[in-house]
Amino acid sequence: MAETTDEIELEEFLSIKNDWSKLCIGNLEDEELEYYHDVVMVPYGIARDLFISGGIKMLLLEGNNKHKTLVKAVQQPLLTKDDTNGETNRNMKMNYIVRQNVNVKVGDAVSFQLYEDVEPGTYIQVKAVTDTLYGLTGDIRKVYLEPYFDGTNRDRPICKGDSIVIQAAMHKIEFKVMETKPNRCCIVRLPGTTIDYAGSITRQEAKSTLNQIGYHDIGGMKNQLAKIKAMVELALRRPVLFETTGADQSRRILLHGPSGTGKSLVARAVANETGSIFVLINGLEIASKSADKSEEIFHEAFEIVKENSPAIIFIDKLDAIVPKHKKPYGGFKRRIESQYLTLMDNLKQFPRVVVMAATNDLDEIDPKLCFDLKVQIDKPSLDGRLEILRICTKNWKLADDGVLERIAGKTQEYVGAQLNSICSEALSALLRLQRHSLISKKDEYDVELLNRIFVDESFLNNAVLESRSTNSTINSGITE
Repeated sequence: MAETTDEIELEEFLSIKNDWSKLCIGNLEDEELEYYHDVVMVPYGIARDLFISGGIKMLLLEGNNKHKTLVKAVQQPLLTKDDTNGETNRNMKMNYIVRQNVNVKVGDAVSFQLYEDVEPGTYIQVKAVTDTLYGLTGDIRKVYLEPYFDGTNRDRPICKGDSIVIQAAMHKIEFKVMETKPNRCCIVRLPGTTIDYAGSITRQEAKSTLNQIGYHDIGGMKNQLAKIKAMVELALRRPVLFETTGADQSRRILLHGPSGTGKSLVARAVANETGSIFVLINGLEIASKSADKSEEIFHEAFEIVKENSPAIIFIDKLDAIVPKHKKPYGGFKRRIESQYLTLMDNLKQFPRVVVMAATNDLDEIDPKLCFDLKVQIDKPSLDGRLEILRICTKNWKLADDGVLERIAGKTQEYVGAQLNSICSEALSALLRLQRHSLISKKDEYDVELLNRIFVDESFLNNAVLESRSTNSTINSGITE
């Protein structure tokens, strides 16, 4: 009987388990593990006989520039060929925090080896990243750090240099691990491990980009993101593959759908997740400028990407530049369209540049324009709205686990921007009501006080009703 590739890989790995092995990196989309700095999901074929059979195993990961961290290995579910388009799943999935700790991006490879007999640490020192404190005061150690490392989260692995993100008190704080004793990597076991909260550190000192928009900030468009990532990540991070094989490189993407669905958000997230420079060209601004000024904007965009790659050029409101229905604009509009077409032609000179464009109405785009991929970003489904609401309220304490499911059911036809507005208004109403109990000193708020705040469903319901009333008034005015 012929051995499968997974079986061969397993035998080889088992025989050299004290050496380094490699896997490609995928994005961990499990929302329950979004803020876990210490968990990766390992392909079923490897985990089946090695990691899980003897309980949870620790892995030492090594990424770019010798960055290392220690994590727990969790088995990925066994997928059918239909789930994976007939391909074997060989990605080690990790969230954005783990990826920063080993200095890698989605699509890179990470080395790993078993790390057995991990000793409990006697002491760890952490500092908060300054721009995530936002005037919070009080016992940060008690409200944030101790619950993160205690209870069901006992024996979390940690290494000197790790970044961790902890949610509590209506706010998330990012911390940097400055010191661990007696070893560089250890497990935190309370009460034996002393946790020393030693103040704050700047983001530059922490060398952290965890404040950037990423895939974890986008909800309700799993299928659309998968298509975009499949094209962009390969084009930006593996351009030599196309040059070597002679394959055509697809690097032009058009996002279309209603306003407020998150088209610009997607472009920024893709740029950040791939480590790319983001260059924005606003179609309405281009259309409002003189021909010479518009030409200058296009020229500046290419000068930027010429010196900085990989890069994403994002053209918002593309229909303002190259509309389908030509009006008697004269030579001015023809020059703008010519500049755009020149930009697209020049793309061939820059193998690590992707052009993404967006429009609210696909019918307004001239059909002669060629895009390698057109992706519809439509109003989210029920599940999509629930996912977006969970992202918007991830720092909240909700009085009822079913609150967001019920709100998602009441917001048919709402786009992501409207759902975010509802959540923002609900929280603002709660804070206005409790303003007298939230006493501050020099605009600093005690984390223990904030940690007691629960958001009742009534605030979200009122925000939904208010949004309907506002929309009704706007629509009435448009009709008149």
